[in-house]
This record gives sequence, C-alpha cells and structure tokens, in this order.
Amino acid sequence: MNLSEIQLFETLTHDYDAMLQHVEKELEDVDVDELPIGVLSGDDDDINKPRIEDGRPRHPLLEKLLSFHDDKLRKAVCEQIDYCQLKKKNQSEITLCSVVFDALTTSGLGLPLPIATISVYCVTSLYLDRMCKCN
Repeated sequence: MNLSEIQLFETLTHDYDAMLQHVEKELEDVDVDELPIGVLSGDDDDINKPRIEDGRPRHPLLEKLLSFHDDKLRKAVCEQIDYCQLKKKNQSEITLCSVVFDALTTSGLGLPLPIATISVYCVTSLYLDRMCKCN
C-alpha cells in the first residue's frame, strides 16, 4: 500500500459524499465490456442513485457489481481475515480498510475498479458487515 492509498482511506472514510463521488468517477472510466453480463440490467433509476442511507454511503450499481464476486469476497474477507472478529476488536475504519485492501490484493477478485476504492466502500457502507453477517 502506498501513501496515496492511505490518504484516500483517510479522506473517504470521513466524507461519504466524497466517497460516492469518487466511486462515480471510477465507474465512469470502466469499459462496459469489462462488466459481468447482467450487471447493468434491472431498474436503472435505482442503479443510478448513489446516496447516503442511514448515515452510510450506498451505491446500488457498485453493490450489484460486487455481488457477482460475493464468493471470492466472502472467502477473502469473511473467512481468511475473519472480518467480523477484527471489527469486534474496535478496529478503526482506516485500519479495517487497510486489512481488507491487503486481503483483496491477493484474492484475484478481478473487479474493474481500484482495490483501494472497493476496500473503503465495502467497509464504510457496511457491505462487508451484511455479507459476512456480523452482529
């Protein structure tokens, strides 16, 4: 992990509006051919509405994209690093982002977005809490 990724973690874990804008910018640069078949199907109104919901960032399109990789995410994060246990130890969001980043770097996830962006989003949106079934 380099300094710019650490700075990204620090900025985006504290400013969820900036987080959603950052995700939008990253998704604009993705070639549609790189996306799994079906990720863009469905209710376009919902897909295109990133928002703050219950005090957390939510980006339905990114979450749909992530759902195509849930098995690899679950293995790398829920099982190998025991995300729920790490979170119970009161790790800061920045620390959790860093640990998730390291796990995803070696997982071969294959998403067309930077791993730093995915890591921060998954931690701050509580996507990993839901996927790993943390209490």
